[in-house]
Amino acid sequence: AAYLRGFQQIHKVRFYAISLQNELNFEEFYNSCTYPLSAGYLAALKALRTELDRYPDLAEIRIMGPEDLLGGDAYGLWQYGGGSTTIHKNLQYLQNLGADPEASAALDFFCIHGYASDGVSAAGATPGLWHWWANGWSASPAPGIPSNVKGFTGYGRKSWMTETSGETPVWLAPASGFPGAGAWSLALRIHQALTTGQQSAWVYWQLTDGNATSASTLTSASEGANAPKYAAAKHYFRYIRPGAVRVEATVSGATNLLAGAFVHDTHRTITVVMLNTSPDSQNATVQLPSEPGPFVGIRAFISSDSGYWRPVPAPITSSSVAVTLPGYGVLTLYAVAAPTLSFRLEDAGKLTLSWTPAAPGFVLQSRTNLSDGADWSNEAASPTVVDGLASVTLTLETGWRFFRLALP
Repeated sequence: AAYLRGFQQIHKVRFYAISLQNELNFEEFYNSCTYPLSAGYLAALKALRTELDRYPDLAEIRIMGPEDLLGGDAYGLWQYGGGSTTIHKNLQYLQNLGADPEASAALDFFCIHGYASDGVSAAGATPGLWHWWANGWSASPAPGIPSNVKGFTGYGRKSWMTETSGETPVWLAPASGFPGAGAWSLALRIHQALTTGQQSAWVYWQLTDGNATSASTLTSASEGANAPKYAAAKHYFRYIRPGAVRVEATVSGATNLLAGAFVHDTHRTITVVMLNTSPDSQNATVQLPSEPGPFVGIRAFISSDSGYWRPVPAPITSSSVAVTLPGYGVLTLYAVAAPTLSFRLEDAGKLTLSWTPAAPGFVLQSRTNLSDGADWSNEAASPTVVDGLASVTLTLETGWRFFRLALP
């Protein structure tokens, strides 16, 4: 509690959530705990919640967990060893948590480290470990493991993927065959975590560490946004914003494409991320939903072995967008519904312009006449956003002035 209070006070931030332990049975070189059995973890959870609740500035902090490791096989989701060497794993912690009302009330949501590689081992591979984490199993998946085990969704709480790494920092690895070890496979892992795994957040191990991009980082100081792994993650990070909800993606015309669609009702946007799982170029049509449209602007970006985050045209025809994905490429479509621009005259020669929704990407522009050839200029003032309403207050000038919202 002293550390949390000091950190918040010194850095002027507030923690949203904390985890009791990084990988419950991972031994560190410094003094820390391990929790091979659920009983010890549940006791620590209850003690942590009690301690946080003693302080008004800590009482709102959520607790997430158990933050164990997803990887290997079914035993890694239930238990390693037996007798005196028993080590509980992911779903067994959840089952015992569900049987303890006080401990269950102390844990706000789940988190896990997503190192499962079964879904990227070959073309068409199934992410079975993500499926088990989300949905559990009815029949025992391996000897010694009980049947009828619930996944995290059975407990009515969200789950975050809070650590992963390991990909080679090139777009395709290996260079021949199925590229299940490079930056393209990182995009595939994110897709599988968000769809099959039903994760509500996805966090990489490190953005950078001061060295060249490696298996543990997304980029480096020298590569910046041009690093292959950074570009792969950007296809999800850039436009899938907090508050977005995953919906059914409607894609036709190709069988080798994977797609995820995410709607943000407040921003009135939809983001669709598509992956081509074949080495050959694929054509497809994406059908955009009627809500929260109609959409007035769409952006599209493609990454492949020949370049990263390249803007490409994506015209809308009757709510459909025709796209072409290069072999082992990733495409992000970002569509925005039209905001409504309003104005209000203020005292002292001021004008307030506002628009809702405050969709990301729209820029307020102005010019002094509407004649052909006149240029629109971006307004220097940054909008203030409150409850989804963006507003800018300007000083009135003599003469005509026209305003619009543009999506560059």
